[in-house]
Amino acid sequence: MTTETIFTEALALPAEQRAKLAARLRQSLFIVSNPVQSQQIPGPEGSLGDHPLFDEWLAAVAAQRRQREAEEEAIEATGG
Repeated sequence: MTTETIFTEALALPAEQRAKLAARLRQSLFIVSNPVQSQQIPGPEGSLGDHPLFDEWLAAVAAQRRQREAEEEAIEATGG
């Protein structure tokens, strides 16, 4: 049940029941503060960029991508 549905149904209640519901919510409602600490995820220029094989790995990925694209183009050229 969504919050919107809950509020819509609560507003549809007769005034006396709405007042009882509001009183009950005031008695049991509390707010919890839960701050979220952001964590910065390192990009390629971070820990991976410092790795001695990083540039070689990027070149291998690019070469594989070119090979796959050439294979896909060859398949499309033959009508497959």
